[in-house]
Amino acid sequence: MKNTINILLALLFVSLLSCEKEESNKVEIMPIAEGNSWTYQNVNHSYNEIDTSIIEIGEKLSINGHEGNLLGTSYLVRSDEQGNTIQVGAFSEHDTVFTESIVYKCKINKGESFDYHMIISSSNSLDFEERTVSKTCLTADTLISTSAGDFKCIVFEHSPDNGDNVFKDYMCKNVGRIKSERFEDGKLFSSSILIKYKLK
Repeated sequence: MKNTINILLALLFVSLLSCEKEESNKVEIMPIAEGNSWTYQNVNHSYNEIDTSIIEIGEKLSINGHEGNLLGTSYLVRSDEQGNTIQVGAFSEHDTVFTESIVYKCKINKGESFDYHMIISSSNSLDFEERTVSKTCLTADTLISTSAGDFKCIVFEHSPDNGDNVFKDYMCKNVGRIKSERFEDGKLFSSSILIKYKLK
């Protein structure tokens, strides 16, 4: 009997170690955990303006059966088992929309595309607006150097208005967004770059 208990304890110990190892080896394109934060320097190249902003992952919420962590004041996000960043939905006092969609793919090759169902604040009302755009992986191994370090990035590109505005996001696995750029009529309009980050 004693040997049986010892064997069961040993198996439990091995199982716990395996779970810890699996958790530590998890790869996410953007780590989603309460308290994670990223600070960016933002540049408006048209008006030569510079400021900073902070993006922080908030508490985990469940709204109408939809679960995710708060991003900003209105959006819910999560990571799936493949490490993709998932937009769960958006909510406010005036409107609530839940449309689960991949925002960033963790495993993607150069040239591959996927549809992203955006939820954005409508400029004409207090309601949210849904729009489907195609996101393309331009490269999967671009090196970006910042004051926060050097990062190997996957570059995603999309345009919400048939090319008038083009957005590029530079994402590093297990770190998040390193850099972003917005082009208007082919010219760089604004950009942001990571200057520090904190991951739980």
